[in-house]
Amino acid sequence: MKIHNKGAMSVKNIKLNVILILLAVFTVACQTDEIIVFSDENFENAIRSELNQPEGDLMESDIEEVKKLDLSNAEIEDITGLEAFMSLEKVDLKNNQIDNVAPLKELKNIEYVNLIGNKLDNKQYQRLNFLWDDGVKVITMEEADGPGGFLWEATKGETTIYLQGTIHAGPKDFYPMNNDIESGLSPYNCVKRIKKTTKKGSF
Repeated sequence: MKIHNKGAMSVKNIKLNVILILLAVFTVACQTDEIIVFSDENFENAIRSELNQPEGDLMESDIEEVKKLDLSNAEIEDITGLEAFMSLEKVDLKNNQIDNVAPLKELKNIEYVNLIGNKLDNKQYQRLNFLWDDGVKVITMEEADGPGGFLWEATKGETTIYLQGTIHAGPKDFYPMNNDIESGLSPYNCVKRIKKTTKKGSF
């Protein structure tokens, strides 16, 4: 007559279940570490140069701590794959041939983007609104006159108003500007730039 030790069987089953759970977790973790796919060879080469990883597959685990990339002057046309850099805070894409900024939308931690010297049309400027609205500093053209940009003077008769800011370049259909801006400036028959000097408080 056999007597089964229920306590021993229970402990054995618990250990087996723990092992199975650990194996499942390990398998899922391995599956989520995917290879990053790039559509642009120049883009991939620039990324590899920044990461000092010239060969082999680039995995998501390889770039999970990357917070800054300098990809300027690399003849990049397509930035597909940049969306995998989820920790990225600053990226310099200056002087490339980029005509689609959509991947930037997936970068939840991005704070600064330099897009000077790229092929951005009106549609791409509209896409950049999601970054500007989130407070991301996006540069699309060289800033002139040093910090603070330009000071503009608008006059009508004896009335003069001053506007401070920079100009963002865009295609012809980028204009007219927002209706509030257009209507606010329309009464003034002259808008001109005032050159800043180094003397505090004068222009």
